[in-house]
Amino acid sequence: GNVSRVVPALHPYLAAVPEDVAGQTVEFREPCMTSTGKAAMLDAAKSLAMTAVDFLYQPSLLEQARSELDTYLELNG
Repeated sequence: GNVSRVVPALHPYLAAVPEDVAGQTVEFREPCMTSTGKAAMLDAAKSLAMTAVDFLYQPSLLEQARSELDTYLELNG
């Protein structure tokens, strides 16, 4: 099942390769192995970590996220 239908979830995107490169390919892998690609992935990891810190220090954010999810599910079933 899709966990995001039960609990608030997040799916961030980051630019590590040119837009015309398909995921899960050798052409995707190569740019990711460069210093630019690794920097993009590190930025994404830091962003996710800081999001977790925000939720730990501001518990009301989780309540807001749950409320938003409930509203979305009511409207979109």
